[in-house]
Amino acid sequence: MLDDYLCMRVDDNGCLRSLPLLLENFIPNMDGLPMLVLRLATEVEWSTEQGCFSSLAKEFSYFYAYKPTLPAKLSTTSQGTASDGRSTAAAGASDLGTGAAGSSAERQEAEMCFWNNRSYRWVVEHVLFPAFRTRLLAPRRFADDTTLIQLADLPDLYRVFERC
Repeated sequence: MLDDYLCMRVDDNGCLRSLPLLLENFIPNMDGLPMLVLRLATEVEWSTEQGCFSSLAKEFSYFYAYKPTLPAKLSTTSQGTASDGRSTAAAGASDLGTGAAGSSAERQEAEMCFWNNRSYRWVVEHVLFPAFRTRLLAPRRFADDTTLIQLADLPDLYRVFERC
């Protein structure tokens, strides 16, 4: 079933051979692969079809959620596990932990390095945002409850700047 629906292959020795390709040019952080395999074995409801697909989608979403890697001196301070078993190592700059990273200035410098990481910015700008623009079909209720709002409209911006 995993091979048919998700292109996820496991060989006869139990080794994982391939993962689903969700977006071209997007490779998930492989630090989360052991947790994905563990959660596929323990958290997926294999007995019912609807429950299986729902829990598989949830587990793959945890794995494929874009989490840029932390600098080495920060990753040792914030390693941990959330209450639902997901890794919290790349949860964000606000959860970076205390203590082993050194002084506040060193930690702040490492945080800036983390958020200014070129590969992180490139993936967001050239892979994720174009995919949102072309593939995201949000329900109408997202516009009604302001989950998504339109910030600007390109033709209107052109009209504004033509006057200048």
